[in-house]
Amino acid sequence: DSTSGMETQTMITLGYSEYATSRSVLLHEIVHQWYGDLVTPEDWRDLWMNEGMAMYLQGMWEDEDTGATGWAVREWRHDEPRLRAQAGPPGAYDADAFAESNVYFGPALMWADFRGLVGEETFWRLVREWPQEHAGGNASREEYFAWLEAETGRELDRFFDRWLMSPTSPAQRRR
Repeated sequence: DSTSGMETQTMITLGYSEYATSRSVLLHEIVHQWYGDLVTPEDWRDLWMNEGMAMYLQGMWEDEDTGATGWAVREWRHDEPRLRAQAGPPGAYDADAFAESNVYFGPALMWADFRGLVGEETFWRLVREWPQEHAGGNASREEYFAWLEAETGRELDRFFDRWLMSPTSPAQRRR
């Protein structure tokens, strides 16, 4: 009787609605087989780690599928400040706002900006390598950030802090 999708290790369940059985939701849940199931966050405060990447890759697929390049990111930049104001920064875990939209859209935008920061080739290499190098385990945000810094040779604390912990959306600065 659900109206959404859910990923679990080895199985995806889809609710009974047009939305839940859409190709976009199915793609989102499939991405979780790598981001969320193959490597899981160490605790719930890092739900953004898997939801943000699943949302970003879903949006990139939607843009490619429809030919509307950049549409998803533009829409998210418009909505993300409001979502952050309602539920807080995506990396500041609040049990009362668990799995709200802030852990989907803000981190998806973060990955869009990260892609621009490190370049196409590096970004897509990291997207593929992270789940493979950490398969079957759990990771904290600190481990993820340290790995990304080692792989890129960049100090990224300020970048991730702005996107994950700031009450003000970095998306507002880019409109």
